Amino acid sequence: MSTSAGKPYHHGDLRRALITAARELVRETGPAKLTLRGVAARAEVSPAAPYRHFADRDALLAGVAEQGFVELAEAMTPNEPSLDALHQVGAAYLEFALREPQLYRLMFGPVDRTAHPGLAAAESGLTEIFREALRNAQIAGVVQPQDPEDVMLTMRCVMHGLTSLVVDGQIAAEQAADAARRVMSVVDRGLLPR
Repeated sequence: MSTSAGKPYHHGDLRRALITAARELVRETGPAKLTLRGVAARAEVSPAAPYRHFADRDALLAGVAEQGFVELAEAMTPNEPSLDALHQVGAAYLEFALREPQLYRLMFGPVDRTAHPGLAAAESGLTEIFREALRNAQIAGVVQPQDPEDVMLTMRCVMHGLTSLVVDGQIAAEQAADAARRVMSVVDRGLLPR
């Protein structure tokens, strides 16, 4: 099989090659400028090749965002039930966004989760990792027992807000770790057992 450009078809995993190419383009220009034709050219396949795995541009962007959530979940998985482990989860979130600001914006942007169940599942997996870390910290007695959903919402608002400020340049990247430490020290006072 050959492409319309006369190049041989050489991808053993076309879906992965397309997501990789799309992710590179998102990193370079942001999701708004991504086109299926541009992704096909980057992946060195025919312009029709993306349609073998993705119905449209939005489906491809959802695939890229899904991959981002999987990677973020791997980076955020704590290895012990402690307050420090919860801090590490937040730090991993911030570090990921600093490394991949355009991907971060795509992941938390207005992609329709109901139309892309893989994306919804990947995002839910990320939430479950934090829920489990919080539950383990509560069982170990290192944070006070509160409604985990309320704590998760608070932490998500704090970390997403801080991360967005850093990604958007309102807080300098080199000040991000210190800002996270300061914000978490305020949050910690409300989480520590009394």
